[in-house]
Amino acid sequence: MHGWKYRSLAVVLPLIFGSSASYAQEPPKADPVFSDTGPNPETYGQQLGYPVGWPYDKLQNMVGNYSHLDQLPGIRVNTVAAAEKPSPLLRAQSEITLSYPFGDVSTFATSTATLPDYLARNPATGLLIAHDQTILYEHYQYGRTDHDRFMSQSMAKTVTAMLGVRTRVGRNRTLRSNETGTMP
Repeated sequence: MHGWKYRSLAVVLPLIFGSSASYAQEPPKADPVFSDTGPNPETYGQQLGYPVGWPYDKLQNMVGNYSHLDQLPGIRVNTVAAAEKPSPLLRAQSEITLSYPFGDVSTFATSTATLPDYLARNPATGLLIAHDQTILYEHYQYGRTDHDRFMSQSMAKTVTAMLGVRTRVGRNRTLRSNETGTMP
Protein backbone atom coordinates (compact mmCIF):
# COMPACT_ATOMS: atom_id res chain seq x y z
CA MET A 1 0.00 0.00 0.00
CA HIS A 2 2.94 2.35 0.63
CA GLY A 3 4.92 1.08 -2.38
CA TRP A 4 4.76 4.40 -4.24
CA LYS A 5 6.87 6.09 -1.54
CA TYR A 6 9.62 3.54 -1.95
CA ARG A 7 9.53 3.76 -5.75
CA SER A 8 10.37 7.46 -5.34
CA LEU A 9 13.59 6.45 -3.61
CA ALA A 10 14.32 4.02 -6.45
CA VAL A 11 14.56 6.91 -8.90
CA VAL A 12 16.37 9.28 -6.53
CA LEU A 13 19.24 6.94 -5.71
CA PRO A 14 20.31 6.31 -9.34
CA LEU A 15 20.09 10.05 -9.94
CA ILE A 16 22.40 10.75 -7.02
CA PHE A 17 24.82 7.88 -7.51
CA GLY A 18 25.37 7.71 -11.21
CA SER A 19 22.92 8.09 -13.99
CA SER A 20 23.62 9.34 -17.44
CA ALA A 21 22.68 12.97 -18.06
CA SER A 22 22.19 14.50 -21.44
CA TYR A 23 20.66 17.67 -22.76
CA ALA A 24 18.28 17.76 -25.71
CA GLN A 25 18.82 20.27 -28.52
CA GLU A 26 16.15 22.62 -27.19
CA PRO A 27 15.52 21.61 -23.57
CA PRO A 28 12.64 23.21 -21.70
CA LYS A 29 13.42 25.83 -19.07
CA ALA A 30 13.85 24.53 -15.53
CA ASP A 31 10.72 26.33 -14.32
CA PRO A 32 8.31 24.28 -12.20
CA VAL A 33 5.79 22.19 -14.13
CA PHE A 34 2.36 21.56 -12.61
CA SER A 35 -0.12 18.84 -13.61
CA ASP A 36 -3.63 18.31 -12.26
CA THR A 37 -3.37 14.60 -12.94
CA GLY A 38 -0.94 11.68 -12.65
CA PRO A 39 -1.09 7.90 -13.02
CA ASN A 40 -4.51 6.55 -11.94
CA PRO A 41 -5.76 9.84 -10.45
CA GLU A 42 -9.19 8.40 -9.62
CA THR A 43 -7.54 5.82 -7.35
CA TYR A 44 -5.86 8.60 -5.38
CA GLY A 45 -9.01 10.69 -4.87
CA GLN A 46 -9.10 13.13 -7.81
CA GLN A 47 -12.91 12.98 -8.01
CA LEU A 48 -13.04 14.00 -4.32
CA GLY A 49 -10.46 16.78 -4.65
CA TYR A 50 -7.67 14.65 -3.12
CA PRO A 51 -9.20 14.62 0.37
CA VAL A 52 -7.40 14.82 3.70
CA GLY A 53 -8.80 12.30 6.15
CA TRP A 54 -8.87 8.98 7.88
CA PRO A 55 -7.95 6.21 7.37
CA TYR A 56 -4.58 7.76 6.85
CA ASP A 57 -3.27 5.18 4.36
CA LYS A 58 -6.48 4.74 2.35
CA LEU A 59 -5.45 5.22 -1.29
CA GLN A 60 -7.96 7.99 -1.99
CA ASN A 61 -6.59 9.96 1.00
CA MET A 62 -2.87 9.51 0.36
CA VAL A 63 -2.22 12.48 -1.97
CA GLY A 64 -4.13 14.85 0.33
CA ASN A 65 -2.64 13.44 3.53
CA TYR A 66 0.95 13.43 2.27
CA SER A 67 0.76 17.04 1.12
CA HIS A 68 -1.50 18.48 3.84
CA LEU A 69 -0.69 16.45 6.95
CA ASP A 70 -1.11 19.60 9.06
CA GLN A 71 -4.85 19.54 8.18
CA LEU A 72 -5.45 15.93 9.27
CA PRO A 73 -7.64 15.91 12.40
CA GLY A 74 -5.89 14.61 15.50
CA ILE A 75 -2.34 14.93 14.12
CA ARG A 76 0.10 17.22 15.90
CA VAL A 77 2.56 18.78 13.48
CA ASN A 78 5.58 20.86 14.41
CA THR A 79 6.27 23.40 11.72
CA VAL A 80 9.83 24.62 11.30
CA ALA A 81 10.03 28.41 11.27
CA ALA A 82 11.26 30.07 8.11
CA ALA A 83 14.88 31.17 8.10
CA GLU A 84 15.56 34.86 8.70
CA LYS A 85 17.89 34.87 5.70
CA PRO A 86 17.03 31.89 3.49
CA SER A 87 19.62 30.66 1.02
CA PRO A 88 18.38 31.43 -2.48
CA LEU A 89 18.01 28.63 -4.99
CA LEU A 90 18.85 29.35 -8.59
CA ARG A 91 17.17 27.82 -11.63
CA ALA A 92 19.03 26.19 -14.46
CA GLN A 93 18.62 27.83 -17.85
CA SER A 94 17.34 24.51 -19.18
CA GLU A 95 15.71 21.49 -17.61
CA ILE A 96 18.00 18.51 -17.18
CA THR A 97 17.12 15.32 -19.03
CA LEU A 98 18.17 12.08 -17.40
CA SER A 99 17.91 8.49 -18.44
CA TYR A 100 18.26 5.43 -16.28
CA PRO A 101 18.06 1.67 -16.80
CA PHE A 102 14.62 0.25 -16.19
CA GLY A 103 13.83 -3.45 -16.02
CA ASP A 104 10.73 -5.58 -16.30
CA VAL A 105 10.83 -8.08 -13.43
CA SER A 106 8.56 -10.54 -15.22
CA THR A 107 10.60 -10.75 -18.46
CA PHE A 108 13.97 -9.49 -17.19
CA ALA A 109 14.07 -7.16 -20.20
CA THR A 110 15.79 -3.87 -19.64
CA SER A 111 15.29 -0.56 -21.35
CA THR A 112 16.10 3.07 -20.80
CA ALA A 113 13.60 5.34 -19.07
CA THR A 114 13.47 9.09 -18.55
CA LEU A 115 12.11 11.34 -15.83
CA PRO A 116 8.81 11.88 -17.69
CA ASP A 117 8.57 8.06 -18.03
CA TYR A 118 9.05 7.73 -14.28
CA LEU A 119 6.34 10.29 -13.51
CA ALA A 120 3.96 8.67 -16.01
CA ARG A 121 4.38 5.28 -14.28
CA ASN A 122 4.55 6.26 -10.60
CA PRO A 123 2.14 8.20 -8.41
CA ALA A 124 4.74 10.69 -7.19
CA THR A 125 3.22 13.99 -6.08
CA GLY A 126 6.41 15.89 -6.88
CA LEU A 127 9.95 15.43 -8.08
CA LEU A 128 12.65 18.05 -7.61
CA ILE A 129 16.29 17.57 -8.59
CA ALA A 130 18.86 20.11 -7.50
CA HIS A 131 22.64 20.28 -7.65
CA ASP A 132 24.52 22.66 -5.39
CA GLN A 133 22.13 25.63 -5.18
CA THR A 134 20.51 25.17 -8.60
CA ILE A 135 17.17 23.55 -9.36
CA LEU A 136 17.55 21.37 -12.44
CA TYR A 137 14.11 19.71 -12.59
CA GLU A 138 10.84 20.42 -10.76
CA HIS A 139 7.57 18.69 -11.63
CA TYR A 140 4.37 18.23 -9.62
CA GLN A 141 1.39 15.93 -10.20
CA TYR A 142 -2.12 15.45 -8.79
CA GLY A 143 -2.76 19.18 -8.46
CA ARG A 144 0.13 19.69 -6.03
CA THR A 145 2.29 22.82 -6.27
CA ASP A 146 5.50 24.25 -4.89
CA HIS A 147 3.43 25.83 -2.10
CA ASP A 148 2.24 22.54 -0.62
CA ARG A 149 4.06 21.15 2.41
CA PHE A 150 5.01 17.58 1.63
CA MET A 151 5.97 14.88 4.11
CA SER A 152 9.61 14.02 3.59
CA GLN A 153 9.86 10.76 5.53
CA SER A 154 12.90 8.74 4.42
CA MET A 155 14.03 11.45 1.99
CA ALA A 156 14.92 13.57 5.03
CA LYS A 157 17.15 10.77 6.32
CA THR A 158 18.97 10.57 2.98
CA VAL A 159 19.49 14.32 2.78
CA THR A 160 20.59 14.48 6.41
CA ALA A 161 23.09 11.66 5.85
CA MET A 162 24.45 13.35 2.72
CA LEU A 163 24.84 16.64 4.60
CA GLY A 164 26.57 14.80 7.42
CA VAL A 165 29.05 13.21 5.03
CA ARG A 166 29.65 16.53 3.29
CA THR A 167 30.23 18.27 6.62
CA ARG A 168 32.57 15.54 7.76
CA VAL A 169 34.44 15.50 4.46
CA GLY A 170 34.73 19.29 4.59
CA ARG A 171 36.16 19.11 8.08
CA ASN A 172 38.72 16.54 6.93
CA ARG A 173 39.30 18.16 3.52
CA THR A 174 38.76 14.98 1.45
CA LEU A 175 37.91 11.34 1.85
CA ARG A 176 41.58 10.62 1.27
CA SER A 177 42.66 12.82 4.15
CA ASN A 178 43.76 9.82 6.18
CA GLU A 179 46.05 7.00 5.21
CA THR A 180 43.32 4.45 4.45
CA GLY A 181 41.28 6.75 2.20
CA THR A 182 38.13 6.08 4.22
CA MET A 183 36.03 8.23 6.47
CA PRO A 184 37.49 8.52 9.98
